[in-house]
Amino acid sequence: MSEQLPTTQQAIKRFEALDTQTKADKIRQNMEYFNDERITETQRLYLAAFAEVGNKTYAARVAGVSPGTPKGWRKPSKNEEAKERAAAFVDLEGIANDMYKDKLVMEIDRRAVEGYDDPIFYQGEQVGRRKIYSDNLLMFRTKAIAPEYREVQEHRHKLSGSVDFVNRIAGLSDDDLRALAQAPIKEIKDEDGVIDV
Repeated sequence: MSEQLPTTQQAIKRFEALDTQTKADKIRQNMEYFNDERITETQRLYLAAFAEVGNKTYAARVAGVSPGTPKGWRKPSKNEEAKERAAAFVDLEGIANDMYKDKLVMEIDRRAVEGYDDPIFYQGEQVGRRKIYSDNLLMFRTKAIAPEYREVQEHRHKLSGSVDFVNRIAGLSDDDLRALAQAPIKEIKDEDGVIDV
């Protein structure tokens, strides 16, 4: 498969110009996770960048392709080999997405549990640091992994209409209720007019 795209080294250099050296190094490290002969070097670079930054548009820019190009990589063609390549790309893009989500979770845990240093300034000079913890992040992280800490959600449906209508429904036989439930009803008319349900 021939591509008229920049080499990985050229793309990494472009990325270094766009962002920090640290991110470029991390993208180089991420490249090893996407060694799959079914995808191109440009796709590997896109996936490595996506795993690092979590943004598909930015990852496409790093890989030297337009933001719409990865969408085309996901679409299988009629050719079996192309279908296999597209499926491999979709699978690896899911892995890249999971890698970025894991990175976010680690950062949430760090800020919530370990905290982070916040500088203290007095008259324009830094005079110390204080440890800041995020109670909100801790709460949301706990709710995500421990269902017993989630709020109980009550779902109530509001029935508009008269109490008389509700009483009439309550008085129906089981057979009548079954027939009513199976009918495609958008509104029910009574002798006084229309009652929306």
